[in-house]
Amino acid sequence: MKTTKVLGIIAAATILAACCSGSGKAGAQTATAQELPSVKGQAELLFADFEAVQPDGKTVKFSDYVGRGKYILVDFFASWCGPCMMEIPYLKAAYEKYHGDNFDIVGVAISDAPENTARAVEANQIPWNIIYNAQKTPAQLYEFNSIPQIFLFGPDGRLLKREGLRGDDMDGALAEFLK
Repeated sequence: MKTTKVLGIIAAATILAACCSGSGKAGAQTATAQELPSVKGQAELLFADFEAVQPDGKTVKFSDYVGRGKYILVDFFASWCGPCMMEIPYLKAAYEKYHGDNFDIVGVAISDAPENTARAVEANQIPWNIIYNAQKTPAQLYEFNSIPQIFLFGPDGRLLKREGLRGDDMDGALAEFLK
């Protein structure tokens, strides 16, 4: 009986935290993990869509990039994340080698103020598209709790790979798909 009460309290606290969490910032995303399917550990599932209001006031969707006929390497990052910034040279090398009609990179800023993201993009001369202000939604949808996270989506929007795409492993992993 005591265990049941404790589990009930934990469940109620978890639900309350999920309902009340959020950035509280203007321009936050509209999708939530409860509205879209989970994809963790399930290979080749279609991407989960979300949207975020950009610094210019326009709303951008993940589906504006993913599932449109190209392989898309997605870098979930933040300007304050040292390991994320350490991935940039590898991402740039992949971009220079593979970018074109069949491949692109999209950066998704997680839990980062748009002005900080913009400074990092400029300072690192990042040439690929960035979704600013995604906040926590992608981490909830794709069930990760640390960054950087780098995923590869196929031309049809299927999640092809979410492991082994960092550092020196990135080029070899991409070469398997982009022959």
